[in-house]
Amino acid sequence: TFTLRDKTSGEILYTYRGEHLMRPASNMKILTGAAAISELGLDYRFKTEIFIDGNVEDHTLNGDIYVKGYGDPTINEATLKHFVKVLREYGIRHVKGKLIGDDTYFSGETLPPGVDDEGETHYYGARISPITMSPNDDFDASTIIVEAAAGNIGEKPMFNVIPHLSGLLISNEGKTVDKNAENTLEIRRINNTNQIVITGELPEGETAKVWVSHQEPTKNTLLFFKELCKDAGIRFEDEDAIASGTTPKHAK
Repeated sequence: TFTLRDKTSGEILYTYRGEHLMRPASNMKILTGAAAISELGLDYRFKTEIFIDGNVEDHTLNGDIYVKGYGDPTINEATLKHFVKVLREYGIRHVKGKLIGDDTYFSGETLPPGVDDEGETHYYGARISPITMSPNDDFDASTIIVEAAAGNIGEKPMFNVIPHLSGLLISNEGKTVDKNAENTLEIRRINNTNQIVITGELPEGETAKVWVSHQEPTKNTLLFFKELCKDAGIRFEDEDAIASGTTPKHAK
């Protein structure tokens, strides 16, 4: 399947099965890479900004923390830990306000056009957001990795999440079976929910590894950021401290 159009007029110059819908997969990287170089240039650098709105007294921030995103796909656990370090160096240990994500830099739908129900839950159909994160240095933005390993026959497989569930939930309905049985294990998020379900059978000695997309990239990223703050000794007074909003002009 291939269609070539004139950049200015949109006129079709050549097409082969152009009306046939298919997942472009990694071929899409050619187009997005070329578009990024054309529009942004080779020296462009993504940024993500952190602001505080309120004064700090006795290690307490009497206000909110804002994260303003610009679509950096390379944010990962190490990046978020650096942000936490900056907040600690500023003397913050207690936050009376909220952790607010400013994802107003992008507009429109979070799902690319044409993504079907199956694709929506996987890395190749992940939602876009100005605030998102990747599970490792492959930079599959807006995803987490779920690994499963067989246990004893009849038991549920063991599972591990990289880097963190980030507000998603897992229901493990899988089963470990004999090593000669067929591997039917499936790990997927239920469409338009935060629920991940592990189903099917995993033979003894085998493993599985799946990239699962975020349902709400901004919120899921901030939930992990909040957990990292907690691990570093920065406590939010409000347990339900995650919100969305626009960064005030007076924030610093």
